[in-house]
Amino acid sequence: MSSTTNSPTHHTSTIGSIGTPSRRNTELALLVFAVVIPVFAYANVGLAINDELPAGLLGYGL
Repeated sequence: MSSTTNSPTHHTSTIGSIGTPSRRNTELALLVFAVVIPVFAYANVGLAINDELPAGLLGYGL
C-alpha cells in the first residue's frame, strides 16, 4: 500500500494599510453651504424690502 500525501494549499493575502480619507467631498459641501447661506440671506432681505430679488444676486454668490 503506497502512501500519498496531499499537502494542503495555503492561500494567504496581505491587506495594505488603509490611508486616511481625504474628506474632499465634505470640504466641498461646507464650501457650498458657506456660499449659499449669505446669498439666501441677501435674497431674503431683497424680498422683504423691495418685494423682488436683488438684481446682483448671482454676482453676489460668485
